[in-house]
Amino acid sequence: MKVTLSLVLLATICALQNAKAQDFPGLRTGNYSGVNGAFSNPANIAASPYRFDLNLFSAHVLAGNDQASFKMKDLTSSISGDSFSDQVFGKNAGAANGLANISLNLPSVMFNAGPKMSFALTSRARVLANINSLNGKLVNKITEDFENDPELPYTVASNDNMLVNISGWSEFGLTAAREVFNSAGKRLRAGITVKYLAGIANSYVNIGKLNGTINADNVLQDAYLNNTTGRLALGFSGVNFSDFEAGDLTKFNGSGVGADIGLVYEWKSTKGIADSADMKLGRNRPGYKFRLGISLLDAGKISFTRDVNRSGAYDIAINSPGERYYFSQLEDVDLDSYKSKFNSQPNAFTPVAGESEGKYSVSLPTTLQIDADYHVAKMLYINAGGQLALSSNSSTVYNGQYYNSFTLTPRIETSVFGLFLPVNFNALTETNIGVGVRMGPLTLGSGSLISALTGSSKQADIFLGLHIGILKNKYDKFAPGR
Repeated sequence: MKVTLSLVLLATICALQNAKAQDFPGLRTGNYSGVNGAFSNPANIAASPYRFDLNLFSAHVLAGNDQASFKMKDLTSSISGDSFSDQVFGKNAGAANGLANISLNLPSVMFNAGPKMSFALTSRARVLANINSLNGKLVNKITEDFENDPELPYTVASNDNMLVNISGWSEFGLTAAREVFNSAGKRLRAGITVKYLAGIANSYVNIGKLNGTINADNVLQDAYLNNTTGRLALGFSGVNFSDFEAGDLTKFNGSGVGADIGLVYEWKSTKGIADSADMKLGRNRPGYKFRLGISLLDAGKISFTRDVNRSGAYDIAINSPGERYYFSQLEDVDLDSYKSKFNSQPNAFTPVAGESEGKYSVSLPTTLQIDADYHVAKMLYINAGGQLALSSNSSTVYNGQYYNSFTLTPRIETSVFGLFLPVNFNALTETNIGVGVRMGPLTLGSGSLISALTGSSKQADIFLGLHIGILKNKYDKFAPGR
């Protein structure tokens, strides 16, 4: 069990210190996202208000769970192993699920190639960790110091996979987008991004159909397992997450190809499109009254090779009369040494052949994105966006996945300023309310800040970014309406 917990803590805390819901909530729905708009829909860069846009650096870091709420202090305080375990798993019985996500948008550039065509060269580094169906009470008992507990013995009976997986990879993309038609007050844009995927690492721990009893030895002051069966699988490829550093983002240990594809349809208002505030700056506001976008993101796979020295699978059998497995046997055991530790205990962990080596392909966390944007009046817009998760790790334990979500975002927006208020509901952390601000080249915000201020958010996240953009003299116009 401590194998699972160590991997959760090391990778997720690493993610938080180095740095799903939708990335960059609020900002991604705006008209002035520049080259970063290609990450949510490649068609966004066609007919962009920018002639040229350079992203210097943008980052979104998120952690969430379905068991306990984060408080405001957790957004700024260092998260220790024990407090993180308490936040994610709590002290309640049941299956805990969680997600940690990092998106680092590295130097990327967008430019026009004529009035209808735009291109972008993008680079990005990402880390995604999933926690699925971990028994919260089980984790709590393992991680806490021994104490007399009237709830012991405690029975664990799971027919599901208790799963933790973590993937890290970099992307280098080429985006092409074009205005397909512009007629009678209607416009259609299309775009595609082809990405080279450089795998940094993939690690997973899966405990299948664990059935057993946790009990206490009051003489030895230790907890132990008995009458326990199940299967434990360990898989490691690439860098070691327990010693992960920023420089590891350039150590590539796998490869693959991915793609994003998208369409944007716009309908022009019958009224004038100019706004006095922007007219003073000599620029026109986007001319649509209604905009509909659809995109398929993160189609593709990365090929990894298991590290034979760290990977393997074991049938768990701690069921002989009087047999006990004390959790203290795993104390001070390095993550890379778990395999050798289990190999030295064949009475409890029987190796399963064919699970320690070979290549395997990890699917990207594919999603379908749909967003509808309505221009209410002048600087005021309202956006409704949905995310449908198309990948799953229910049967393929090393795949990462996002969660289905819906976001409603009212915003005030001009070419030099934006204020966003995303209200998100997702299948993991439920309802979150955040705020984002764009001031010239700087963007800063959180998809859960307002909820965290009330102490009711099950996720904590922050995003920030800096870019340099050169606006067109006037926003690209629609063809005259009927």
